[in-house]
Amino acid sequence: MNIAIIDDLREDIMLTEKYIRNYFTNYHSSIKPDIDLYSSGEDFLDSFKPNKYEIVFIDIYMNGITGIQTAKEIFKEDKSACIIFLTTSNEHYAESFSVQAVYYILKPVSKNETVFKEALDFCMTRLALDDKALEIKNGNFSANILFKNIIYIESEIGETFLHINNHGPVPVPGKFTEYANKLKNDERFIEIYRNLYINLDYVKKFKDDTVILKNDEVLPVARRRKTAALNSFTDYCIWKGASSK
Repeated sequence: MNIAIIDDLREDIMLTEKYIRNYFTNYHSSIKPDIDLYSSGEDFLDSFKPNKYEIVFIDIYMNGITGIQTAKEIFKEDKSACIIFLTTSNEHYAESFSVQAVYYILKPVSKNETVFKEALDFCMTRLALDDKALEIKNGNFSANILFKNIIYIESEIGETFLHINNHGPVPVPGKFTEYANKLKNDERFIEIYRNLYINLDYVKKFKDDTVILKNDEVLPVARRRKTAALNSFTDYCIWKGASSK
């Protein structure tokens, strides 16, 4: 679990980190979150890339670009991240909907512990799909690849390849259909072409008879599957609290 906190007040950022760690210790002790701290939106965006963080806490009032502006940049590239705003005022509550923020917490968080827990509970429910994994077996060797890290799976000339986040295509033993049958029961994966299943979390947009991924890779979409694929993508984005546009 990768979490970012963006806040220009050192005291507030340390308090938020404390409450996050307490939450996981008390309610999800098997998860040890990796928490990165940023003192400005600019600092965060300099190293940000899609799917780097599952949850991002953002202070709205900061020097430089605001939390709202930072969130808009995140939302352009990664609609799956759970954005939680931290603020001293309700002034920007309505504007937070434009980036599909999952929660809006008033500071200090020490006076809003119940809301803080509710926010993380909501995120964990929405991210629950990320616990699923695909088991790869080869003789005595066995490995589990998290569904969330699989960009797409394809079969070429009898060989099956997994395209994994931050890796090139990885050949895997066994039949393509065995892996496809496991993936297609997950809401994220749809078949867009013969022997080609994609993870909707990595889709940027559909265009003509292709799908453009967030890494700018372009894949073909069979004409007979185009309407169903686009509808699945739209429904999935709505379920995730994002937008397919």
